[in-house]
Amino acid sequence: MLKTFSLFILILITYVSCRQAWYINRLSKKVDFTAQPFQRNIPNASLKVLFLGDSTAVGSGSQTPETSTSGWFSKDFPNASIENISENGIKISALIPKLDQLKSDHYDIVIMHIGGNDIIRLTSSKKIESDIRTVINFLKPRAKQIIFLHSGDIGKSKFFIWPFNLIISARSYNMRKIYKKVAEDTGTNYVDLIAMETSKTFAAKPEEYYAPDQLHLTGKGYRLWYDMIRAQIR
Repeated sequence: MLKTFSLFILILITYVSCRQAWYINRLSKKVDFTAQPFQRNIPNASLKVLFLGDSTAVGSGSQTPETSTSGWFSKDFPNASIENISENGIKISALIPKLDQLKSDHYDIVIMHIGGNDIIRLTSSKKIESDIRTVINFLKPRAKQIIFLHSGDIGKSKFFIWPFNLIISARSYNMRKIYKKVAEDTGTNYVDLIAMETSKTFAAKPEEYYAPDQLHLTGKGYRLWYDMIRAQIR
């Protein structure tokens, strides 16, 4: 009886794992990852802003770069010079070497979207905290204000099937706990998308807020995120 039950569990795990892998492969092809992040160079600008992070800071899934969070920012701050060193698919650790690419040693505002790939790819809590502290400690002397966020409760998206959605949700909440602690320790601003229940808003109208891969956002989805980032700007 025990052997039969163990075999059933093994078959079930194999089935759902294969189904999730197939689902990810199919959905991932529905978003264009060749788009470049929105940037705008204004020499001697009175406001210098840095965006950095993963595909959500690139704006993957949005209709145009102008409907990413940095694009929406540019509309509210037409005189701001905007640098964006974001890259699709990167984890927090991959940001560390990219910091050497910065074009300035001073920014008025730094806005960082990062952590979603660490949630999905099972980076340890210890590594997440160490890496995000390394990035923030590098940026602190170079920025008047640092605002950072991850992608809310990713497990709520249709990109993940049961039981992986439960695992990803639990990891999203753990990421939130880490980021809140780091923000408090470093005097930076964490945008708590989970507390703001953005995932519920997106789930209510997925065709409006989610890109075709059901993981990234449309321009309207990024607009909602931007509004929450905007509320943190001093």
